[in-house]
Amino acid sequence: MVRDAVRGYWALASGLTDITRQKATAAARALVSQGEATAEQVGAIAEDLISTSLSNRAALLNIVRVEVDRARSAMGVATSSELDALTRRIAVLESQLAAVRDGAVAATAAQASAAQATAAQATAAKVTAAKVTAAKVTAAKHTGVAPRQTAAMPAEEPQATKAKRTAARKTAAKVAAATKKAATTEAAVKKAAAKKATPRVGS
Repeated sequence: MVRDAVRGYWALASGLTDITRQKATAAARALVSQGEATAEQVGAIAEDLISTSLSNRAALLNIVRVEVDRARSAMGVATSSELDALTRRIAVLESQLAAVRDGAVAATAAQASAAQATAAQATAAKVTAAKVTAAKVTAAKHTGVAPRQTAAMPAEEPQATKAKRTAARKTAAKVAAATKKAATTEAAVKKAAAKKATPRVGS
């Protein structure tokens, strides 16, 4: 019986299973009943069994973790620490990429604004040139029409000037008629004189 109680205690103390407080207390009381411990030691023995079980489980987990990491390394699989480092690196790269993308977007927007401003200036220059050309064409049209209108519609002469011109025309006509009449008379006189000067036949 003594061996069974001690054996049960060592089985729990060296085991890897999760020991509840109830099991630890029962094992401690079994030792007391067998004379291996006193009643005052029940609580301490139970706490010792629980802490020992937790330590054993933690040690086992560490061993398993080390072996798993070795297996991953041998297979070329990244460990959890390496995965964490890669995750942090990816986050940094993503933030840098976002900053570069934002800068590129801002630069593109600035270039687009500059291009729009240049296009607007070019359009304004073309419109101004078109207006100047239209003004020149209009001025040329006006300049070409004015002389034709002046030639087609001369200004009316004053009444006195028109009367003087009419009188001058009449005077010129009278002078021309008198000159023509004088020339005719002179020709007749010369003809008559020539007849008188010619001797008659048989006289």
